[in-house]
Amino acid sequence: MLQAAAKNFGQLLALRFLAGAAEACSDPSFMLITSMWYTRKQQPVRMGLWYTANGFGIALGGLLGYGEYPECLDLLQLTLVLGIGSIRGALPSWKYEFLIIGALCSAWGIVMFIFLPDSPVTAKGLSRAEKRMAVQRLRENQTGIENKHLKAYQVKEAFLDIKIYLFFVLGIVCNVPNGGISNFGTLIIQGFGFSQLGTTLLQIPYGILIAISILICVYLNNRFVNRRCMFILIFLIPNIAGAFGLRYIGTEQQAGRLIAYYLTGPYNAAFVMILSLQTANTSGHTKKVVTNAVLFLGYCTGNGELRLLCARSDQQPS
Repeated sequence: MLQAAAKNFGQLLALRFLAGAAEACSDPSFMLITSMWYTRKQQPVRMGLWYTANGFGIALGGLLGYGEYPECLDLLQLTLVLGIGSIRGALPSWKYEFLIIGALCSAWGIVMFIFLPDSPVTAKGLSRAEKRMAVQRLRENQTGIENKHLKAYQVKEAFLDIKIYLFFVLGIVCNVPNGGISNFGTLIIQGFGFSQLGTTLLQIPYGILIAISILICVYLNNRFVNRRCMFILIFLIPNIAGAFGLRYIGTEQQAGRLIAYYLTGPYNAAFVMILSLQTANTSGHTKKVVTNAVLFLGYCTGNGELRLLCARSDQQPS
């Protein structure tokens, strides 16, 4: 919400840094909580369900942006829900988006703080017998529930395990495309020759496709147990095809390039499988937290790498 109060680039950059630092804990925390409540077989479906919010968020962002245009106001009567940017007031439209979405996030954070239990052991809504049952059903996971103490031997064990480095590399290579596709998606579509209004609207199908691909992936993984690695490969194939399409389809083929862009969406399903692969195959709470952190360090590195390349390409012709 404070980003709406920024008066210059420096202030916005500082607030964006703080917002990113606060946001960084969300996915790792969701992963740990999911692994504390659900069996190995159940985890991919649950992770997939909450990860679809990324796709729906992109789609909602397209609707919000679409509502900013005056020619859309007759079409979108529910301006507060579908077109926050269309609210007319003393502030620029983008500031209202920060204020309203930020207020919703803050309110939901309070709800989660009160009602979302850290683990079955501390869940206030469960009796002692129910807590015991919740822990017992996870015995077969052999990955532990929760431990508040940092165990040095598990930290050492994590860094001596080759899987932590494989997860780091997976985090990087899966999210180099994410850094460009997600953050520069509107510029990519606009580069195909669409209007600014059309570009905003065409983000909606992309977000829906991401959500659908995640749901299909977790459903298939639930049907064919112990096939996570296979589904990671399968759902990366459209992304590779889309990348080649964006590179080699001619500029005059507007629809073909747009389809190629949409094909890059299913990589999100592959990343959900990587997340569930990590939680299902790492035992010991401290080791799980460390491996989790290294995976998301790769995630952030991959996202930042392409942004840096794009920033350089703006200064020097490629």
